[in-house]
Amino acid sequence: MKQFQFTKIKEFREAIGMSQHDLGIVLSIHPQQISAWERGNGLTVRNLVKLCNALGRKSDEFFTEG
Repeated sequence: MKQFQFTKIKEFREAIGMSQHDLGIVLSIHPQQISAWERGNGLTVRNLVKLCNALGRKSDEFFTEG
């Protein structure tokens, strides 16, 4: 079964040189929400789609076998 890897959010964000603040601006949300997602809290499917678009990633890149 695949598991979502919340640490990938930070990894992918930093790989393109974005801060939590920058990503928050792109997504029109508070940077603290980005922090919560990176810790595994409150990420919805709708926000995952927006996050993927903002980071230029496919959703399956956030999952690993587990």
